[in-house]
Amino acid sequence: MENTLQWIERSRLGDRDAFARIVEQYQGMVSAVTFNLVGDFAAAEKGYTEAIRREPTSYYYWQRANFFEYTKKDLQKALADYTTAIQCAEKEKADSPFHHSEFPIEAIYQNRGKLYEKLGEPDKAAADIKKAK
Repeated sequence: MENTLQWIERSRLGDRDAFARIVEQYQGMVSAVTFNLVGDFAAAEKGYTEAIRREPTSYYYWQRANFFEYTKKDLQKALADYTTAIQCAEKEKADSPFHHSEFPIEAIYQNRGKLYEKLGEPDKAAADIKKAK
């Protein structure tokens, strides 16, 4: 099974199929970022939902998707999104050959800790904030 880095290398060598796979893989993320920039909340949320559907183990999408739940005041769903982001990031970090500073697990723990504080769960908040350091 090929990964994104292999597709990029093949694409750089002129392989149109590899380029098409990159576009297919990341179009949800690109759409979401683009919509975020123009300020269309519903379209941005739809873009992230599509990105998660296509790449359900991406911590990147999960940690950003909670923004929509938080904004809609669905704090339990936002909390679940943070938890999923942490699980995905920890798995990706363990499986990755890349330098581990690329994985913002500490920042996700920090944000989830703040949300636990807001939800009135100080013990869970303190545990997450400790993991963030």
